[in-house]
Amino acid sequence: MRNALRVCLIFGLLLTGARSVAFSPKDPPLLSIRFAETGVEFNGTVDSEETGQMLATSVKSVRPDLAIINRGLQVDPEATMPDLEDLKSLLEELGLSTHEGMLVFWDDRVLLSGLTDSVISVAALKILIEPLMIDRNLINRICIVNTDDLPDIKVNLTTLESQEALLDFESYPTAEELFEIPGLPLAKIYPALVMLSDLSRINGGGGNGIAPVRAQPLALPKPQVTEAAQEPGEPVMIQALPAERIVHYVDLPSILFSRSTQLLQADQTSVVEELVSLLLEPPFAGNPITISPVRCQGGAAAFNEYLCENRATKVKELLAQRGIDETLFTVDIRESSSPVDTGEVKLQVIVPEAMEEEAEAPQSETEAPQSETEAPEEDSEPDDSGQVAESAATETVETEQ
Repeated sequence: MRNALRVCLIFGLLLTGARSVAFSPKDPPLLSIRFAETGVEFNGTVDSEETGQMLATSVKSVRPDLAIINRGLQVDPEATMPDLEDLKSLLEELGLSTHEGMLVFWDDRVLLSGLTDSVISVAALKILIEPLMIDRNLINRICIVNTDDLPDIKVNLTTLESQEALLDFESYPTAEELFEIPGLPLAKIYPALVMLSDLSRINGGGGNGIAPVRAQPLALPKPQVTEAAQEPGEPVMIQALPAERIVHYVDLPSILFSRSTQLLQADQTSVVEELVSLLLEPPFAGNPITISPVRCQGGAAAFNEYLCENRATKVKELLAQRGIDETLFTVDIRESSSPVDTGEVKLQVIVPEAMEEEAEAPQSETEAPQSETEAPEEDSEPDDSGQVAESAATETVETEQ
């Protein structure tokens, strides 16, 4: 593995004819970031401690298994720094798609090195480093090797739960401080020892006279029946549970990335804009959104996991920058049976069906007959008065006669 890296570096030096690109006390780099086997080494100068911590956090997000090592990083307020957003994107891609990658800046040149098995990763790195090459020449030491020649990186897939500073600007570790005792740490061995010491409770209770663990039936509390409910003839009121809403899962157009990279394909800007226009209008506005990167079966499992997580993060950033609420996002990685990475990130919206409001038709029906009954009463008053008037006129005629 190391021989292949040496051969690539020597071959690259012979091709370019450059002999002064290596590190030397006479020509120290402005900034150097190297992904080593045990940690990410920082060297050179930055304009502030905040900048150094930002770069360390970006590197730690893609390689949480590696420690952050300060090999001599200093703070100089007058230091000229490249664009931080472009630098962070390049470091994330370098940590994901290469093995033992390295990025070094001088005044007149920039060095990019590492091992990879993907031509697409090399193209993506060239595109990402382009904005950082202002008045600088690129020394490309990225070597493409067979997949079998790359080591299987076993990474503990964790996230940054602590927001403490990752870079220590007060002291630099020595070789003795970086040494770690080989083997499993005590924090992982201790639970196994406790489990082994308690196996007697499983194999029948032998050894220490401890009774074996046996399954016990679940004892449910008996329902309490009140005296009022026991009286005959009196109905028991049962409260019905409210009906749950029916939800619909609507699939939206997928977002596509280049193979084995976090770089969007060229025609995806219009797809993102179309998605945002859909998510900001009813019936999708304000509903939960599931972002599902598709993980292929080929290659290293740890790399595929990192690639899916960072693609999901990229999609969330694209949508949030265009006005979509970040609290609506949920990430759910989907497995693919294909060994080839398609770069697809699926999106799905959960749209609940609107509950029908209680109709007020019975009240209107009860009010309608009242209005109909009142109308005849008003009409009956003239009829009664007419009848009274006719009877009075009859009596008057009879009296005159």
